[in-house]
Amino acid sequence: MPYQHFTSKDFLQDERFCRWVRSPDPESDAFWQQWLRAHPEQQPEVEEARQFLVWMQQNQQSPSDAQLERMWHTIQQAQTSPADATPARLVPLRRSPVRWMAAASVTVLLSTLCYLFWMNRERTFTTGNGERLSLLLPDSSEVMLNANSELRYPARWTGQRDVYLEGEAYFSVRPLTSDTGRVKLVVHTPKLAVEVLGTRFNVAAREARTRVVLESGKVRLTTPQEVMLMQPGELVDYTDRLVKERIDPRAYTAWTDDELILDNKTIAEIAEILEETYGLQVTIADTSVANLRLSGSLEMDSADAILQALALAYHLDITHRQNQVLIRKQSH
Repeated sequence: MPYQHFTSKDFLQDERFCRWVRSPDPESDAFWQQWLRAHPEQQPEVEEARQFLVWMQQNQQSPSDAQLERMWHTIQQAQTSPADATPARLVPLRRSPVRWMAAASVTVLLSTLCYLFWMNRERTFTTGNGERLSLLLPDSSEVMLNANSELRYPARWTGQRDVYLEGEAYFSVRPLTSDTGRVKLVVHTPKLAVEVLGTRFNVAAREARTRVVLESGKVRLTTPQEVMLMQPGELVDYTDRLVKERIDPRAYTAWTDDELILDNKTIAEIAEILEETYGLQVTIADTSVANLRLSGSLEMDSADAILQALALAYHLDITHRQNQVLIRKQSH
């Protein structure tokens, strides 16, 4: 099967693909994961089809008349090429010699309307505790979404490439040009906007703080109060103003390779990473413990593996029950 030439519509009509999405098993999962590694350029088509099938499963009920009206309005407004715009015609039931054929026509029409309506919806990707997700944007820019994060972008870009981030993500942005010049990509966070043309950088937008680390290229940060340009090897923190410093970007992007670089971090800073990544609530019983510093690197296999390493390094007593963690000095 020449899957490398499939569009999302083709995948939706492929029984093997649909069976994998709806009822995955080790064999089918191994096949599709291996195929995607061999054909990464097809990930946007696969992900689009997969999301639609999941969406259809979660919305088993038939759409109401009002929903159909909104769907049809969306379809009419969509900028589709003539080749893609194949009109559907529903034959009245009384003229059909076989009732099931008319019912099938209704099903096909509703499925087509749902698909076209979904194609024009905003794309949203989320991760949970300890999860990471590798994505390809429609322009083939690469994104690694860290745990407990959300990335959104419009179904169709008009003009600049806008994406919306809550949480943390690493971006490798593909340069893009149009008739009017280079097309910028803008990462919108709750606190600031990161404007780029083609570069690699990390954005963490959690709670009240936003942090941007630039690995290569140039980016411009925009807040309601100020604008700042960044150079490679710089970190900018933002709470109520932009603060810049020189750093080693690898210390802030190693999570994309399941590695935690400590780089003289305090126990308190490591606890914050555990909370953001694994959804834990960490309590440090002693200020002197919170200020202990560590260097080196750890594999981010699990929260327990990191906690065990901390306990061994400083002879700490660490208790982990459900999502609660207590760190304190060992009693003698």
